[in-house]
Amino acid sequence: SPSRFTAVDCISAGYIYRYISFVQHPLRLFQVSTMEKIVSRILDASVEWTERMQALQHLRYFISSPGFKNNDSTQEQLTSIQAPICSMLEERRSMLCKEIYYTIAAMCTTLRESFELHSQTYVPALLKLTPVTIRVIAEGAHICILSILPFSSTSIPFFAQGILEKHPATRARSADYLYKMLETKPSKLVESQVDEIEQAMRSTPADSNPETRAMGKKCYQALCKDWPAAADRFLNAQDNTVRKRNQQQHQHHQHHQRHLNHPRLLVDSRSS
Repeated sequence: SPSRFTAVDCISAGYIYRYISFVQHPLRLFQVSTMEKIVSRILDASVEWTERMQALQHLRYFISSPGFKNNDSTQEQLTSIQAPICSMLEERRSMLCKEIYYTIAAMCTTLRESFELHSQTYVPALLKLTPVTIRVIAEGAHICILSILPFSSTSIPFFAQGILEKHPATRARSADYLYKMLETKPSKLVESQVDEIEQAMRSTPADSNPETRAMGKKCYQALCKDWPAAADRFLNAQDNTVRKRNQQQHQHHQHHQRHLNHPRLLVDSRSS
């Protein structure tokens, strides 16, 4: 039963949209005629926000239906509603934002790699909401970005910039997203952007937010694993205290990993 799973479980299993649609919002059937009518309703700024929210619900169930076709025509229509959806996010109405999160997650699930084109618009808009004091908006934006990460490799510059933002929550979240991308994306997709990541990371050891500092350390470990030259540049840009601390932590991490890979070494070291 989906109700047994948490949001984190569903994200890690790749089922975020199923969790959102079937646990939070039981499936409802709408009389929907065409994609064009749904899009025109979203584009009409003169209608009430509640009607635009209902149009988003129609769109979500439409693109999740078995008969939905991901072709040039539907991509063009989905691209046309990017600006209106971002404008709706700026209104910061919790109910409307939640519907947008559900809709974006549905797009990810349906479009998959084709969602890359849309991520370049939605990720920066969502990132702006991560420090909002209304928790349901901030947490929803965070979960929505997590649902986008598996289908986007071009979002790295937004997160690199986010580490330098004024608000500590945005910096911490951005460092978290960068770490997840370093850990999960194929090296070839990240390689061209490693320098930008390393440059952004340089501010993390001195960040006032402990979460940002912690995620910066994890990013450094990820760089050490796959891009040692970038990790060395990061260390060389730090003062002696930070450099020594990171080197010690990396050595400890390597030692721990070595024992995990060779359990007998751990047994021998304990018995000696």
